[in-house]
Amino acid sequence: MVTQPEMHPTVDTISQLLSTSGDVTLTVPAYQRSYAWKKSQFTAFWDDLYEFAFDRRPDAAYFLGAVVLVNHQEPHILDGQQRITTLTLYLCSVAEYLIELGDEEYARSIVSDYITRWRRGTKVRHYRIRLGNHDESFFRSFAQDRFHDDEAPRKAKADMPSNDRIKECKEYFDTQLRNVFGAGTQAIEGIRRMTDALLDRAYVMKVTAFKLNEAGRVFERLNDRGVGLSPVELVRSLVMQRCDEQDGEMLLRIWSKIFSVHPKASVDSLLRYHWVTQKGDATGGALYKLIKDAFVKQEPGFEPLRFTRNLEQAARTYRSIYEAKEGNGEFEDVAHSVVILNAKPLIPFLMKIHGFAPDSRDRLARLAFVAFMRNRLIADESSTSFEDVMYDLAQRMTAESPTMASLRICSHSV
Repeated sequence: MVTQPEMHPTVDTISQLLSTSGDVTLTVPAYQRSYAWKKSQFTAFWDDLYEFAFDRRPDAAYFLGAVVLVNHQEPHILDGQQRITTLTLYLCSVAEYLIELGDEEYARSIVSDYITRWRRGTKVRHYRIRLGNHDESFFRSFAQDRFHDDEAPRKAKADMPSNDRIKECKEYFDTQLRNVFGAGTQAIEGIRRMTDALLDRAYVMKVTAFKLNEAGRVFERLNDRGVGLSPVELVRSLVMQRCDEQDGEMLLRIWSKIFSVHPKASVDSLLRYHWVTQKGDATGGALYKLIKDAFVKQEPGFEPLRFTRNLEQAARTYRSIYEAKEGNGEFEDVAHSVVILNAKPLIPFLMKIHGFAPDSRDRLARLAFVAFMRNRLIADESSTSFEDVMYDLAQRMTAESPTMASLRICSHSV
């Protein structure tokens, strides 16, 4: 009996990766983070592509890294969604400008082959990439659908920071195409050359995994090779590697909620603050290594399902702090001020006391905020010094020790 391989690696051109010919959509699942690339990253993409496209060596190739897919009914993108989204935005800009320049045949082929077209024999549109919950609607109306509906760009409303980043990226490509290539026949030839180079001579290593835990192992190995994955992405991968297979889909649903913590909040910060309340401070790569070590040692609370549920609860608390409004109580007043002032040293402490009895919670929140303001405005104590005190308190205190916490906070107030 022949068993299905757990992974299927291929080297694909961008044309092969993005081709719509099979009516298969590359889906960014809900548990993935929203579009995160900033100007420095899509500027580097443009510069690298331009330099490569006009390299005089006809045999030159351009490697764009790895793409990891999980083979569901439609492939889910575990790694590579930022690059694939950026590639699609570039192609949208190219098609739109070439239509304006009069090269409609080439432009329409770009749209139908790599962006969106009607499914065969239906009136249903097929999209080569579908983004996650926060970006899908904006991405379609602002970029993918503008070739089907002249009104679509005006309907697009950026409601999330990630929507703004998508808008900034496409508008950057719009501007570069005009400024670098100008107009006329030479512009069309230059844009075609650059786009053909991307589609036919740029490559990715595509790894398709048939099990979530195997995809997670690939994802982690990419980080070992220096691909620069974030701690929270690595922790999610670690959880998926170690979970029971029957728990996989449920865990992904929970992780979807974790990644949707709040438009103005950082899920990476959430993970750090949650660790602070449990174990103490850690930053950057050290945080993932510490969490992985706790899983390996099978410390209490570091089983995949329990850890994920605890992090989900922390996400709810974290969200409530960011959504706090003045006038709803003393703790909420303090939380609102902390967010407005970006008083990050206080956030893990507020998360820890969130479930305390209302009187203790209000008193401790007020004391902590007064201490923060006095040290910041009067004593000019360093943020690191005050952060160390508050993080230590967030880790060690319990609902039974509010008096101890009050005394320690007061001792660091002017």
